[in-house]
Amino acid sequence: MVAHGFARYMYSVKQLDLQEKLIDKGFMQIKMRSAGRYDLQLPELSTEAFSFLRTGAPWMPLVHAALGANAQLTHLGCMLSFPGSAVQPWHSDGPHMLSNGDERFVAPLHAVNVFVPLIDLHSGSGPTEYVPGSHFDFELKARSKIPKVKAGHALVFDYRLKHRGLANTGSEERPLLYLTYAKPFWLDVYNFDRKRYSPLPEVELHASREERREKRQKLLAQASS
Repeated sequence: MVAHGFARYMYSVKQLDLQEKLIDKGFMQIKMRSAGRYDLQLPELSTEAFSFLRTGAPWMPLVHAALGANAQLTHLGCMLSFPGSAVQPWHSDGPHMLSNGDERFVAPLHAVNVFVPLIDLHSGSGPTEYVPGSHFDFELKARSKIPKVKAGHALVFDYRLKHRGLANTGSEERPLLYLTYAKPFWLDVYNFDRKRYSPLPEVELHASREERREKRQKLLAQASS
């Protein structure tokens, strides 16, 4: 699903000569977060097969304990890191909310990220590095941590936590499912703003010669049966 989605989007990008726009800004469906690292919005994740992510995922008790029973799934997608991808700059996914312009105010927890790697994360596969406590102060000087997470296991953290994806020095792609849950009043309109990102026009994939041959054979078989 992930590889197919990436190939589908990149086919449209190349056919329409939109490589520069992808690098400069990106689209609703695909964004380049750093060299060799792509943020994908996959329509399959919104189908019935993945509906459990909204209410029945195994990490939901922790999400509800942190945010309350009315926590809502606001965003989900897949971060795909290719072999040779660079180290990301340090960042947080969202800023602190201010109270009457008071920069000293730190709002209570209102949103969390859930990262679910689809392959085992180890030092060479491009894991994520975190700075504990930086959700209170982005400039906090603290020793970072790089958790090793098994495929399908979840890591939950404050949306404001300072983190970065490390270089993928391995030989395989590293897909990572991400989900954002939040209290009902909050929504990230910056990272997924439809005014900021335009939709990527879809270009129909042309079937290969082998695929066309197989299709003809199926049609002939159906016609003769």
